[in-house]
Amino acid sequence: MKNIIYTIALSIILISCYSCNSTIKDKGDSSKISDLYHTSEGEGHPIIVIHGGPGLGASYLENHFKELSASNQVIFYDQRNSGRSTLNTDSTKVNLKAFLSDIDAIRKNYNHDQVAILAHSWGGLLGMQYALSYPEHVSHLILMNSNAAEASLNNQANTKLANRMSADDIEARTQIMRTEAFNSQNPKAYEELMSIGFSYQFANRNLIDELQLNLPEDFGAKSGQLRHLVPDFSNYNFTSELSNLTIPTLLLYGLKDPLTPYALNSLSQIIPNNTIKAISAAGHFPFIEKKSETITAITEFINK
Repeated sequence: MKNIIYTIALSIILISCYSCNSTIKDKGDSSKISDLYHTSEGEGHPIIVIHGGPGLGASYLENHFKELSASNQVIFYDQRNSGRSTLNTDSTKVNLKAFLSDIDAIRKNYNHDQVAILAHSWGGLLGMQYALSYPEHVSHLILMNSNAAEASLNNQANTKLANRMSADDIEARTQIMRTEAFNSQNPKAYEELMSIGFSYQFANRNLIDELQLNLPEDFGAKSGQLRHLVPDFSNYNFTSELSNLTIPTLLLYGLKDPLTPYALNSLSQIIPNNTIKAISAAGHFPFIEKKSETITAITEFINK
């Protein structure tokens, strides 16, 4: 069968039903910064951006967040075995602890004691876990259409999203998966497949072309290695840990995202020091549909 990560990455969303262990911290982890693609733009309070996935890189976010660099240092990176980062075939180095250590390695590389974390979609799970594991290094936590901290809620959101799809689009997805391009792991086939599903997470489906995934040629090989994340990501619930989080947290959600009623309602009741920014005419990608409103909300939250 196609491995689990392929199935998840090519399913409709990236609001997967993964799970996380609770607080993980390993100061001695030897994350190699040279294996991670990363880039920085601007000056000011540093923001590390954590992309969704697993398996996507940060490229779908980069162009849309350039305005943040007018008043902040914005640091993008591709998670291990994602985007432009190095393919890692060592299964012992593809796990949640390593992903969190990578974030800390990025922070150290740019010589910051504290950073703001801006995490989107599945990346929100990493952002929350990093804040729980390294609270002394996080000044602000911004969860943008993040997954919930409880797997059952994400399962409900997945079901709601799946029910949105038309028969024609379901058939179109089936036909793509039968093509030689898909079977040969052509990234363009994967992008076409993902775009059909992602379009249902927009308030305005006509904007789907603005979501530029730019999957690398070795996307299939990298995604295959991400199957090793599965033991760390099943049946999770770390809501009790989040109830002790004191870091200022912005819950930024497009209201047309099927995930929002589950994740936003839950996280707003769990995280004590939270601020809510709900964007009415946007879905899972508010930085595309309502860019100015999204950038303003983030900037004001960090710099107030």
